[in-house]
Amino acid sequence: RDISWRTKYSYMIAESVQFIDDCSSPTAEKKVQNQVRISGFVRGRPLDVNRLVHVSGVGTMLIRKLDVLHPESLRKRGNPEFSLQPKHATDATSMVTTEHQDVELWDTFYRNEDEAEPLQHAAVPDLTFAEQTWPPEPEANGLNENYDEEIEMEIAEQKVGNAEEDDDEDNGDLPEEIVCDAGSDRDEMEEDEFDGEQARREKRLARADDQKFPDEVETPLERPARDRFARYRGLKSFRTSPWDPKEMLPESYGRIFEFSDFPATRKRVLADEQKRCKEFERGEITGMAGVGSFVQLELEAEPACAVAVKLFELTQKKMPVVLCGMLPMENRRTVMQMGINLLCPADRPDQGPVIRNKEELEIHTGFVRLLARPIFSEDNANCDKNKLERYLHPGRYTIASAFGPALFGPAPVLVFHPKSDEVIATGSLLNPNPDRIVLKRVVLTAIPFKINKRKSTVRFMFFNPEDVRWFRPVDLWTKNGRSGHIIEPLGTHGYMKCIFDSPIQHHDTVCMSLYKRIYPKEIQLE
Repeated sequence: RDISWRTKYSYMIAESVQFIDDCSSPTAEKKVQNQVRISGFVRGRPLDVNRLVHVSGVGTMLIRKLDVLHPESLRKRGNPEFSLQPKHATDATSMVTTEHQDVELWDTFYRNEDEAEPLQHAAVPDLTFAEQTWPPEPEANGLNENYDEEIEMEIAEQKVGNAEEDDDEDNGDLPEEIVCDAGSDRDEMEEDEFDGEQARREKRLARADDQKFPDEVETPLERPARDRFARYRGLKSFRTSPWDPKEMLPESYGRIFEFSDFPATRKRVLADEQKRCKEFERGEITGMAGVGSFVQLELEAEPACAVAVKLFELTQKKMPVVLCGMLPMENRRTVMQMGINLLCPADRPDQGPVIRNKEELEIHTGFVRLLARPIFSEDNANCDKNKLERYLHPGRYTIASAFGPALFGPAPVLVFHPKSDEVIATGSLLNPNPDRIVLKRVVLTAIPFKINKRKSTVRFMFFNPEDVRWFRPVDLWTKNGRSGHIIEPLGTHGYMKCIFDSPIQHHDTVCMSLYKRIYPKEIQLE
């Protein structure tokens, strides 16, 4: 039985890997042309010279030249190139002459730039696309000379404010006081093992606390709540309240592609590829290598040195080099969506790996393997908004959103931890959707101080009357199912008078929910 997701692609396992550069090693400081020659047998579907190829764990490259060789002549002469050892040549022409002497060359195809799929994966953002303001009169007349400086100061202040607002939302890194580097001495190694175990224990306690008290945060004493939660807003109803998916998008969203109808695009692309394969079998088109053919590919990639270094490291580790031909549109950068489940022991689910939101992970879906920092969220079928999950919890189906290529599903998903190479989650690939709204919820809590029928005096949610007036329009709710709102502040220490739909109990907890949209984080390439 064929594997359904693999039948869409042409793929091959490299029999030989060679670098064509101006130096003896791809890690040298000289300028590298970043051209690689890979040989192997085509499997799956016919390989098109005008399509891009993805080398698993390395990156996407274009085919500059495709040579279809005679496999029997290679086997009869005992060609030594059937190995994974990388070889370097100083001259491409002499290299071809040396390698393929007395080898029958069936056909050669070159990339046609007019018909080929472009290697560019990111869109070029238009910084003036969302500009809808008319310059003020002083600026238009050139009277305000300090206008640009004021704008730069406002942008800098906004960046500082955003960084402060995300203090409770780290990227998965542990505090410096519990992270140690492995030493050479035995005592240092034992100390590192102890600190590593302590760090894992603290992360498990933090995940258990998040599961017991989800989204609850404390209002800071040294900073007004209206400043700390300035980018948050209240919702009358999480399910029915509107939220514009195009509102206040980050700069990273200007470099991705959005499909108006991704299922229709997928259906059209797969139908076109099926049609091209049938035409190639009938001999109506050229530029493709049939299934079972032994081919030699000259590949080229950008940026100039990163792919060559990754491929060199892969071959040095004696690992198989697998590449596949990508379908049209699949190299476009977008927001991938994946449904995953955390892998953990059945008898002790709390002892599974602790994965925090936006932690760097290695995602392997289909033939594509990439590093990403995904965000986790719930899967709401009856709502256009989805609540953020700070951790991957055991036994809970979670949607992971990350920047990546627009792959056509279905395809399996394996999530690895990049430091331990351990499989931590499995799932399946969903349709990409940049408009999927993921909201981070923070819950501010308070306790009743005095209760008089439906009215109550509440304290410890805010600590000054200005914050009470600022958040007055936001509705309140209690853990016992009551709902209400703020009437007015009392005194100067943040006490407030509230009214509820029915009398509350003294042991009840008054809560306020605030929401902010969260976006996937980009990987900072070295």
